[in-house]
Amino acid sequence: MLRSKSIKGRLIATVVISQALLAAGLLFAGVFYTHRRLVAALDAGLQARAMSVAALVRYTEDASGNLYFDDSLVPRSLDPDHPDFFEVWAERSGLLTRSPNWPAGLEIPAGPDHHWNLTLGNVPYRVSRVSHVPVLDREEGQFFQPQALTIVYASPLIRVQEQTWAAGVFIAVASLILLGATVLLSLYGIRRGLLPLQRLAAQAALVSARNWELPMPAEAEQTTNCVL
Repeated sequence: MLRSKSIKGRLIATVVISQALLAAGLLFAGVFYTHRRLVAALDAGLQARAMSVAALVRYTEDASGNLYFDDSLVPRSLDPDHPDFFEVWAERSGLLTRSPNWPAGLEIPAGPDHHWNLTLGNVPYRVSRVSHVPVLDREEGQFFQPQALTIVYASPLIRVQEQTWAAGVFIAVASLILLGATVLLSLYGIRRGLLPLQRLAAQAALVSARNWELPMPAEAEQTTNCVL
């Protein structure tokens, strides 16, 4: 009887641990994948907003190739509590404009196009740099020389973090429900499977010096036949 209980306990512990590890792995994979996809979507949105800002750059009417920025159609920030910020650099004119809320003292060195994270005042931001962007406006003239733009655009990561957290909670709850269901089903299967062994152990406990007979339970005989 002790042996059967020990076997059942080990089987139950193995099932519970394996199912818990599976649930934890699914939770980690789900949260990781969700976060990656949300960040990728944000990166695409940042690039689109940078192109929107680039479309507001105009050439002056004197055909000199000088530029100015029309700030009347700047796209609104998705998060009004933590607004986006940007800057526009021209190939020859240098710094053309910055958003009014550009952080004081923040200088971003020139470099290749890429995305990175930045924390300002405990607020995480996602930053995108897009370079070699042509000015959509065109001017005519013998001495006109077009310029290319570099746009740095930043947007807060708070919504991405909130959506990742919400997805993690949902996956965790779903995993716990599935974990409970699979553990209960496994316990039922283990108990049903070990029932012949428990009954056989109970019959074996009745064997003594006066009684050498060991009646074989029907379930044990059927189980043996199935195995053979």
